Amino acid sequence: DERHLLRLGGGAKDLQEELQLDKDFSKHGRVNFMLERRQVQLQQVRKIADALDIGDSLGDVDYTCETAAHFYRHEILTRWERFEQQKAQLSELTNDFIREQFPFLNVFSDLPHLFDWSKPTKDIWYIVEGCWRHIQKIFDELEDCRAFELFKSSYDRGNYLLCRQAKIIAMTCTFAALKRT
Repeated sequence: DERHLLRLGGGAKDLQEELQLDKDFSKHGRVNFMLERRQVQLQQVRKIADALDIGDSLGDVDYTCETAAHFYRHEILTRWERFEQQKAQLSELTNDFIREQFPFLNVFSDLPHLFDWSKPTKDIWYIVEGCWRHIQKIFDELEDCRAFELFKSSYDRGNYLLCRQAKIIAMTCTFAALKRT
């Protein structure tokens, strides 16, 4: 995952120019990347709210990561749990049940060929689980971005990224030697 990569030291700019990358793997570049990802995911939250006809009745669910988390807990998760309970009461899962009860069908209406109701129920259920994982991933990523809303300075955001999110860190020898002493 690109968001877990970080390069420290002066070589980050040289690498970017040398390889003609449009991505910046420096601390500042990764912070900007996470802020951009936050915006993209908040737009996805707005899309979900609109597809569920919730709209502005709950306020701006896409305003911050925190409001999106409340929306997830109180609206998304409760709808999924209700769907799971209804499914558990069935003796046999059918495509008709999924078509009528799956609460997020409208969220994926822009992908008309995703749900081919002529497929076996097992295949449709696999697609439903994939849709649920996609929705969960949006809110999981927003949870990762939440700290970037709380920290106001780029210095604090960069240190948070370095300490908590970076999994692969590359640094130049010069940078390592300067920081060591």
